Amino acid sequence: MFGKLKYLIWEEETPQKVPNSVAQQVTPIAPSPIAPSPIPETPQNFEYVKVLNEALSAKALREYDYLKYMASVADLATVVADEKTRFSTAYLAVKSLGVTKAKLIETSNHYLAVVEEEHKSFLDTVAGQLKDKVEVNEASIATLEAKLKAKGDEIAKLQEEMSLFQVLMLSWKRKPVIFYIE
Repeated sequence: MFGKLKYLIWEEETPQKVPNSVAQQVTPIAPSPIAPSPIPETPQNFEYVKVLNEALSAKALREYDYLKYMASVADLATVVADEKTRFSTAYLAVKSLGVTKAKLIETSNHYLAVVEEEHKSFLDTVAGQLKDKVEVNEASIATLEAKLKAKGDEIAKLQEEMSLFQVLMLSWKRKPVIFYIE
């Protein structure tokens, strides 16, 4: 939807002088606070959001749809403080274009299916990578177990040789016993 957007600039109009009598009658409306994003901003999340945006852009509908409606609601946030009023105002505007509530629900379901498809693809990719890593680790474990068994066999053989050499050394250290037969 915003894939080719490079710059977005708003020019602020210079405020016009309001007569004191009117300024005293109008109470300023405080802007509604923006809720913090529940998703931590990490490079991995940006990459996933980028993939989702590409998928949504690739499967974007040509007619007025849910994403365009939600963009209108977001645009009204600077003008209308009340969330319910923003949604109602945006809906009244698109209703005049012939867009119905059913059409908005239908198009939102379309985009939901796109997101679910990307989610399934993501899970399949993760499962494949996990399987590959597990197989590599299992192969490494099998190789290490074989090496460990070979080293154990080698140690056992060396211990036998050491025992044999110790017996031989002891026999050489003994003084020969000479028996005299008379």
